Amino acid sequence: MLYKAHLLNIIMLVRKICPCCNLRPVAINYYKYGRVYYRNKCSQCYRKKRKPAPPAWLRTGYKKKDRCEKCNFRFKFPEQSHVYHLDGNTANNDWFNLKTVCANCVIEIQHSNLPWKPDRVTSKLKPDF
Repeated sequence: MLYKAHLLNIIMLVRKICPCCNLRPVAINYYKYGRVYYRNKCSQCYRKKRKPAPPAWLRTGYKKKDRCEKCNFRFKFPEQSHVYHLDGNTANNDWFNLKTVCANCVIEIQHSNLPWKPDRVTSKLKPDF
């Protein structure tokens, strides 16, 4: 019985929270070869066909620029751009606090002592070093 409780705790650590409602864990999609594969939403959000909420900076009206505001690189794809908060407070979504930065400058910012913080939604990529 103790083993099952421990196993359940490990599974709950791996299972993410639904990005649409931020309340329930994501639904299990299927099992294959003893491994669990999850959906990207909880079962209630799938039934109601909810979409994830847009980032807070987008709700305030800020739009990503077509160039990096640090090195002036022109983006070919929107995935190359990231939104950063200059003061380090991710709740402060004033336009003067937000900067559009390219993927190369993201690495420079991470290695420098700048207090810039990435937006919670657009910073899904983490460095692997």
